[in-house]
Amino acid sequence: METYSGSRLHERPRRFTWEGEWLQVRQVLKTWYDPENLHFQVAAENGRVFLLRYARPRDTWTARPGKRQE
Repeated sequence: METYSGSRLHERPRRFTWEGEWLQVRQVLKTWYDPENLHFQVAAENGRVFLLRYARPRDTWTARPGKRQE
């Protein structure tokens, strides 16, 4: 995972690995927070939508395919 950190840590994702391949984030579609996690719904350069989650307590990222929510 590569992120932009401006005024806060992991402000927005820039690129991530999926199945051994780096994918650029073309657009952040949605961002939300809960007490322990940061969540991002992103459109990747390959046209697919992914849900990215940063778990603060474990300092780990996960990615999974998602659906575009209108």
